[in-house]
Amino acid sequence: MFCTLDPTPFCAHCEVRCFKAEERAWDRQMMRCAGPRSWTSGFARQGARHFVGSVRARIRRLKNRT
Repeated sequence: MFCTLDPTPFCAHCEVRCFKAEERAWDRQMMRCAGPRSWTSGFARQGARHFVGSVRARIRRLKNRT
């Protein structure tokens, strides 16, 4: 699936829903297991980038609420 948004956000924080609800639920479940393991498998930079992006998205969402 190719994202039409630029810059591409993380799927968890995207306003456009490209995937079905069942697929998103599976991705969430899978990443709960695989996400923490990836930190010790050499993907610490990508994990840190994802974490910072998640925090920024939450802050942006909170600012837009008020």
